[in-house]
Amino acid sequence: MKKPEFVVKSLILLILMAPLFLQQGIYAHNLSSNDIIAYDPIEKKFIYKNKIDDIDGSVSLLLKDAKIKRFKDKKTQEFYIDENQAKNIIIVKRKNKDIEKYKKAGITTRRLKENIYRLELSDKQDGYWYRLKLKIPDGYTVRKILRDDGIAIRNNIQIDRKTGKIVVEEINWYVENNTLYFYDDPITGYSVVLSPPQPYFSIMVEEALNGAGQLSAIIYPYNGEQDLINGVDNRDHLGRIGDNTIGAEIDEDAGSKIALRYTSGVNTYQYGNAGTNYQTFGTRAFTHVSTAYYYFNTTPWGLTEAVIHSIFQTTNTNGTEIPMLINKKTIIRGNKKWFATIYYIRNNSDVITPARNAINVRFFQGCDWNFNGNNDNDNSAYDAANDMVFGYKPAGNPISYGGFSGFTASTNHQVSDFGTMWTSIQNANLNNANNYTGDAGTAMEWTVGSGVLQAGQTEAIEIVWGYGNTLNGQAQVDMQNEIDYGKNMLHDTGVMTITNPVNNKVYQNSDSYIMITATVVNYGLRDWYSLPVRIDITGPAEFTPITNYAFTNVTLTVPTQESAVVDYRFNISAVPAGMYTIKVYTNLTSDKSITDTNINNDYKIVNIYIGGLSVQPETIQTVNIGSAGNINLTVSNTSGANDSFDIDLIESSKQWPTYLINGYNGVTIAADFNGDKIWDYINPSYNINSDNKPDILINNNNGYFLIFRKLVPETAQGGELDDTKLKFTGINNPNLTVTALEQTLASYKTSVNKTLWLHGSIQSPATHQYSLTTLTDTAAAGTYTEIPRYASRVWSLSPVLYRDLRIVNNTIPVNLMLNRQTGLGTDFIDTTVILFYTNGINNYQIGKAVIRVNANQMFTFNIPVVSTVIVPAGYKLALLVNNGGNNNRWIRVFH
Repeated sequence: MKKPEFVVKSLILLILMAPLFLQQGIYAHNLSSNDIIAYDPIEKKFIYKNKIDDIDGSVSLLLKDAKIKRFKDKKTQEFYIDENQAKNIIIVKRKNKDIEKYKKAGITTRRLKENIYRLELSDKQDGYWYRLKLKIPDGYTVRKILRDDGIAIRNNIQIDRKTGKIVVEEINWYVENNTLYFYDDPITGYSVVLSPPQPYFSIMVEEALNGAGQLSAIIYPYNGEQDLINGVDNRDHLGRIGDNTIGAEIDEDAGSKIALRYTSGVNTYQYGNAGTNYQTFGTRAFTHVSTAYYYFNTTPWGLTEAVIHSIFQTTNTNGTEIPMLINKKTIIRGNKKWFATIYYIRNNSDVITPARNAINVRFFQGCDWNFNGNNDNDNSAYDAANDMVFGYKPAGNPISYGGFSGFTASTNHQVSDFGTMWTSIQNANLNNANNYTGDAGTAMEWTVGSGVLQAGQTEAIEIVWGYGNTLNGQAQVDMQNEIDYGKNMLHDTGVMTITNPVNNKVYQNSDSYIMITATVVNYGLRDWYSLPVRIDITGPAEFTPITNYAFTNVTLTVPTQESAVVDYRFNISAVPAGMYTIKVYTNLTSDKSITDTNINNDYKIVNIYIGGLSVQPETIQTVNIGSAGNINLTVSNTSGANDSFDIDLIESSKQWPTYLINGYNGVTIAADFNGDKIWDYINPSYNINSDNKPDILINNNNGYFLIFRKLVPETAQGGELDDTKLKFTGINNPNLTVTALEQTLASYKTSVNKTLWLHGSIQSPATHQYSLTTLTDTAAAGTYTEIPRYASRVWSLSPVLYRDLRIVNNTIPVNLMLNRQTGLGTDFIDTTVILFYTNGINNYQIGKAVIRVNANQMFTFNIPVVSTVIVPAGYKLALLVNNGGNNNRWIRVFH
């Protein structure tokens, strides 16, 4: 019986050896990471890692002056070593490693999703260890680290149950200062999966349902949803009812209430909140409009926050009464014990006729504290030095303190029993007492803005709340530290990044303009509208500086719009040559008359060069294997002065030979024969400063014709891409520099046909059952795999590809000898064949075909390939055969 086959018309691109990946799933890392020399391509440092007990005397001497990283309760240590130490350890340990090969590696990092990062290593060396790193957002934890071959990088620590001692200790990854570090003898790529922050000793805040902004619960410590299921009554420090029974349930007079008082015409009005026995309004209660919860948000700079946004209003406009609209935001940011409530109070009378101004506008915030879910023995006090009111339970376990303070100075305050406190707010007559022993009530009063709120005007009342207890030291100090920290977070805007132009980039006047792009962020809690974004640009003496120019305005709101991208078009068509400094910034102090609490993040600065030095073109050439290709470069000097320029090779990714040739006379200037980025030949006429670097003289406003030549060796594979970077640096003016990237692609070889055969049992070189290999099957004639109704079977390439596979757009015939069961029903079985490739985590379909199998014979499934497919190294081709099940019969695939 003829054996089935399918043919892939393919091109082999890039040789990349990869560990065998047997089947889908996650496998633990099984290489020993002790007694290794590793290189960190980000920090550009060498590390020796081993257990302290296993370091022999000769190596110990070499590590004498090394900086040590110790792991708590572990014997493993990291030693930061220099190149000479690394070389000596290599000699002593006979590791047969080349220091320079370590240093070729580079790494790129991308954020694919909120919790998934991609790390890709370039120019890695097989058998060489590397330490990779990834900055992790605050609050996130590492869930898993996956290599592209599906192997998980894990720590292996085992303890002897009898002795309690560690008997196996392999530390392959750890997290320190929000940075993940992990070791590997690597492949080219990794996926790091993070778990989002989980509440742990956090503070939780809740508002009453339709309560017009009343706080009903302050829960600390809060450790997640299970706390609510188990009950947190003894950790709720307010205890108001009306919040779906979260925490303690006392009555509607517990928790917080507010009041807004103003005069319009000859009448004075006061709005507030209702309660069980007390209220804070004289005119009528606020009307609740809406509440929106933002349970989990990540700021643009990676900090977590949660926000409750409540809207309520006054609605009556009879007589001189004014419609007031209040937007309240309750904001928890980070994992501390403070939060903020910010009330944006708007005089909405600009939408009615006549519009009215409010005068003597006053705002009251009160709170009835009931610490640890109990309303007994809660005292209260006023701290004049910090303009803060607070309650506390001196006999609590632990002793708890809770208080609040406004950003602006209060005009009056009250500490008393809660009922008297609510009545005092209702009557707008706070007692200004400093201490009270009893059922704690606290209140403060502020003037809103200047005391006048004109039609259409909005003013903000900003209040920071804090909690403290004796678990963190002296409880009142603990609470005050939290409030002070929160106040310091209120007002802070700035520029997070300038994404364009990149630092030190060179432009020419012929480019006409530079689009300067920056991201402005609200690092603080206060919302900002029409916030100016400013720019300063300074340059050579002949350039007229641009100073303090507000080129746009932005709106920044918590939490929905905490960043904004801005653009400024800088016309460079006629500016003088030289270095330019660009500064993009915000200035709350001058533009909003509010002091920015952190001026260090207000701005970002980049330097660029206009004119000066340029290299054109930066391009890619395709060269036949075994041949050399030329790129004709023009190096232009418009710096304003004659200069000679050193030329460095700072990258040669494939280590192919490089030549520089004077385009005017064909003289070879310099050559790197072995691709190690060190010039092996320099023409003495082109090295005026004898620094082992070729140099060329370019007079001002002139160009130099330079030929860049790259030799693609016979050992190259079709499709390999070399990146070579040339760096030109002025000898007289070292600040004048430019880097040019020139790429060389090895042309593809002639396409060849590859035939893969199906196997049922393990047959070398395959390492698992149901494999695909280039060898015919050795099983006895008539051997088959039976696929029941609705079932599928997958055959996959083994071992995985060790270099990229390029499949050209063509039709791939899959020839299968099939047999279908006979019996009742239709006389055919819809059979689907899908060709795909996978690394065990990600699957990518190449194509599929469906045939109605109605006989015992060879069937050809033609898989269409509409465009070129690149199957990366470390992946494997896979063939799925599915029994469509249109009747209850099996099909058999013969090997």
